[in-house]
Amino acid sequence: MLKKPLGLLGIFMIIVGIGYFVGAGVAYSKVQGGYDSLQSFSEVQNVELSYNEDGELVDRGTVEGAQAIMVLLEEDWNFPVVDGDLDPNDPLVNTATEYMYQMATIAHHTLDGTQVIVLTDDDITAAIASEKLGPDGTYNGVVVAYQG
Repeated sequence: MLKKPLGLLGIFMIIVGIGYFVGAGVAYSKVQGGYDSLQSFSEVQNVELSYNEDGELVDRGTVEGAQAIMVLLEEDWNFPVVDGDLDPNDPLVNTATEYMYQMATIAHHTLDGTQVIVLTDDDITAAIASEKLGPDGTYNGVVVAYQG
């Protein structure tokens, strides 16, 4: 009497196991498809991280610049950096850590960067004449951003 319910339970467990196995295979193929798409996109974009001869990540030629970006990424944004994703032998930006490093680079230079604006005497004279430059040196006109 006990054999039949256990036999049915066994058959049910086998069917459920097969279902999970098939589901895992479908999920795996979808993830691989995503990785393949990311790789193709990365190759077309051809954005690469910079490393020095010692294999250290650099930003604008300095290790300190890259370290400041990593502080923003890890401490301010709490992003779980995977050190293995930052490979000097594969500088192409094609992993989550590398993409987030690029986003942190943009944010770091936007928030902490210094922009130098050089005005000629003609620019200053024109600004005063158009009343865009106040007596205290404050510019009241429109600043046009990069239009490349």
